[in-house]
Amino acid sequence: MADNPTTAKVTARILFKGLMVSCINAAKQFEVGFIPCPDAKHIPTIEISQVVPGRLSAALGDPIEIKSDLTIRVINPQTPNVHRRPPAGDDMDFEKFPDVEVSTLHKHKVTVDTKLLKARLAVTAGELYTQKLHPGNYDLWSWTDPDDKVPSKKVGPFGKLVDELGLNVVCKDGKDSGLVILGKSGTPITLPKLSGDAHYEIVIDCHCEIATGQDAFPSDFRLYYSTGVITDPDGLKFDFKKGVRTFDPSPQICEGLFLGRTTTLGLAVNAFAPEQSSREKEY
Repeated sequence: MADNPTTAKVTARILFKGLMVSCINAAKQFEVGFIPCPDAKHIPTIEISQVVPGRLSAALGDPIEIKSDLTIRVINPQTPNVHRRPPAGDDMDFEKFPDVEVSTLHKHKVTVDTKLLKARLAVTAGELYTQKLHPGNYDLWSWTDPDDKVPSKKVGPFGKLVDELGLNVVCKDGKDSGLVILGKSGTPITLPKLSGDAHYEIVIDCHCEIATGQDAFPSDFRLYYSTGVITDPDGLKFDFKKGVRTFDPSPQICEGLFLGRTTTLGLAVNAFAPEQSSREKEY
């Protein structure tokens, strides 16, 4: 039986939610880029909690808005670089996360205008997997007009969408082991490896800030295209619509996507992320 990454013992579990493009870059780091939102519904934040199994988690401060590029550098990782969880044929496979350049939607390389991204974030080591799926099944649609004045066309059934993408970080024992969150300016945040089964949970969230009780269509998924961040050489644009109405606490479709043929979002990680932290701010 395959391991369960959602409950595995880790140094840190990083969860990604909401509108963001992502790739594994040439240095084998996981990069995400946040989509600009014209009406400020999607505000990327990072929230850090300390988790001890069997107890309530404790937030280490309030969520922080991500206004500029960040790096989460892993010190003394058990396995270097970022890799995907080996396929196990279950709902936690990374392959559940739509790779729009290889297996779903476009199925060829798209153009990503990194200058339009609101901010970017990179993680230097860990294992990617699916943390949580939406409960309903979705249909894939194509469209040409953002306001649907030209009717959208149903492409066919797609299946479930990923609600949360996970990245498990495991560090070796050692006094310097842990994570360091760095930006181009500001004080680094150091998260030393915790003892026992305790770990950090880091939530990177860019979900819609406006709740709705109805399934949204056209959905916010179209922002990938309407903002100009993603352009298909053939002019293809996609959206999702729930096939059968199912209760869902997040009816708006503002989910992330993966770019399997893209090797950078333009984040020069090593330009501002030293190997060792000054540990000026430590939790």
